[in-house]
Amino acid sequence: KERLLNRSSFPKPEMSIGLSVIDKHTWGLRRGEIFTIAARPGVGKTSIAISIAARLAREGKRILFFTSEMSIDSTYDRLLQVLSGLSGDKFTTGTFTDDDRKRLDAAYEELKGFGIRLALCDTCSPDIEQVKGVAREVKPDLLIYDHIQHIGGETDGARANVSKFVRGLKDIARELGCAVLALSQI
Repeated sequence: KERLLNRSSFPKPEMSIGLSVIDKHTWGLRRGEIFTIAARPGVGKTSIAISIAARLAREGKRILFFTSEMSIDSTYDRLLQVLSGLSGDKFTTGTFTDDDRKRLDAAYEELKGFGIRLALCDTCSPDIEQVKGVAREVKPDLLIYDHIQHIGGETDGARANVSKFVRGLKDIARELGCAVLALSQI
C-alpha cells in the first residue's frame, strides 16, 4: 500500500520514452519489466529506440544497446542524426553545410560525453547468456535489444527460441532491476 501511495510523489515517469500519449498510458519504461516495439520492417523501430536511448542518456541513465540489426557504424550514425537533428539523407550522401558540420560536431561531443552511460554491443546473434553477461557487467537502467528475430541459440524451433530469449530478457529485467525494450519485426 505504501509503495502504491508513494507513486503520487513522482510527477513524471523515471524513464519517459518521450511520447506523451504513450507515457500517459504506460508511465514510461519501468524497471523489472520488458516492453516491446513491434512493427513491419522499415517503419522506424530502431530510430525510435535510438531516440529513447539518447533521451535517457542525456538524463544520466545508463543504456545498453544490443544491435544485431545494424553495424556499429550505422548505429553511431543514427545516434549522431538524433543528437544533431539533421536529416537522414545528409548522412546517406555526406553532404553537410557548414552549419550542419557545427551541429554534427556538437552532437559528436555530446555522444562522447555520454561515456559509459551508453554502451553499444554489436555481437552477431548473441544468445541470452551472452546478453546476460554483458548486462551484468554494464548494469544498465535500460537494455535495448534490436531485434529479437536475430537471436542466437539452437536452430530448431525458431518460435520456441524467441520465446525462451524473451523470457531471458524478462529475467534480466527482474534480476538487474532495469527496464528492457525489445524490438521485433511482425
